[in-house]
Amino acid sequence: MSEKIKSIKATRYDKKVKSVLSGEITTVESPLSIKKYDEDGNLIYSKEWGENQMISEFYQLEYQNNKPIKRLTYSDENELAETEYYEYDSEGLLSKTILEYLDGSQDITTHTYNEDKKRIQSNSIDDEGDQGEQEYWEYEGENLVGYRMINDFGDLEEEQKMSYNAQNLLIEKSVLNNMNETNFRWTYEYNDDGKLILETQFSSKGNPIEEIQYEYNNKGELILEKTENAKQTLIKEINYDEQGNDIYTRLVDDENELTLYEIWRTFDENKKQLSTRVLMYGNGESPNMEYEVKYEYELWPQ
Repeated sequence: MSEKIKSIKATRYDKKVKSVLSGEITTVESPLSIKKYDEDGNLIYSKEWGENQMISEFYQLEYQNNKPIKRLTYSDENELAETEYYEYDSEGLLSKTILEYLDGSQDITTHTYNEDKKRIQSNSIDDEGDQGEQEYWEYEGENLVGYRMINDFGDLEEEQKMSYNAQNLLIEKSVLNNMNETNFRWTYEYNDDGKLILETQFSSKGNPIEEIQYEYNNKGELILEKTENAKQTLIKEINYDEQGNDIYTRLVDDENELTLYEIWRTFDENKKQLSTRVLMYGNGESPNMEYEVKYEYELWPQ
């Protein structure tokens, strides 16, 4: 019988110099995240901390028939910021989202689907009837081929177009963003096993600006990622144990022959991650930084 996780607590331990004169090293402990789940595996509680141990995200979820019906988002430990409600149609598809603010005002988003139960439109209005964001999705069979987002001023803010090969693998994607006036295009190439081996990004003028190559072992696991652009060439190496856990990652600046960081991970026999140790190298420009994250699990009784 597989384990059912009730909660995961992540704690970060930073190694810092306590005394410059003596070189004494001390360990500083700080919370990183807490996540809780119900017996069906649904996430019901999530809290994350950022810099200076300040809460960066905190929300709770309520479910009915394994579908979220309510999300409570907090601005800090005890202060509620907003509440989001989810409604579903007779087929179990999300039909309406109601975002309620502290002053009682609401934004209401309705969702529309095609005959294949794929979302094709989301339309938002506030409780005074003013038009908000509008989103549109376009499909050809199972493949998403287009997306448009119109902002609350009625302007087309973003448009995406996608195309696929005969194996339904994404081979090209273009993104037009009118707000920051960018227009990028990506192309994708695959090996005979359908694994992505080359991703190329082009500028609005059609010039290649970044290329990412991917390599895999005979198990189909990603073992190398090489990123090349005008500024640098980075190589990420990934190693796995016999259970397929990614236990080691190294990022190298290939042109300058510098290791930028190393990451070690440990797992238990059930593939639960137990720890992550990170060593970031300053390479003469700044001190090295080292920290470890440890994970504690609480399980539902079987």
